[in-house]
Amino acid sequence: MPATSIEPGPGHPRGNDTATFYDTTGNDIFAAWPTHAVMYGNGYFNDTAGFESTVGISSGGADQAYLNDSAGDDTYTSWWNRAVLSGSGYSTEARNFVRTWAGASTGNDTATFYDLRQRQLHGLADARRLDGCRILQRHCRF
Repeated sequence: MPATSIEPGPGHPRGNDTATFYDTTGNDIFAAWPTHAVMYGNGYFNDTAGFESTVGISSGGADQAYLNDSAGDDTYTSWWNRAVLSGSGYSTEARNFVRTWAGASTGNDTATFYDLRQRQLHGLADARRLDGCRILQRHCRF
C-alpha cells in the first residue's frame, strides 16, 4: 500500500502551517489528533505530524472523519457540511464527510451545532432537525 508521511522540516519554526488531505472516489477515513492526522482508504495511507492545522476534504463516497481532542479545553463546532475541533495550538477541520465523530476527554470542552440555515441548535429537540440533512453528524461525550 502506498504511504506518504509529511512533517515540517527540521528546525522549522512553529507558525500557522496547514496540511490538507483530499479523498479518493472510494470510501476513505480521515482521523486527526492535536499533533498529527491521517487519511487512508483502499490502497493508500497518508500521515502527517507537526502541523498546527489539518483539513480533511471528502468529495463523495461513504467517507468518515474522526476528530480527537487534547487534554486541555477544546471547542467543537459543527455545521451541516463541516466540523471543526480546536484547542490550544491546533485546529482540525473535516469538510463534506458523510459522518463526523468527535470525542471529548478531559478539560472544559464545548460543542456547538448549527443547522442548514446557520441557526444554533440547543438541546436534543433541536439536534433532531439535523436528521433530514445530507450529512449525519454525531458527537460523543461533549
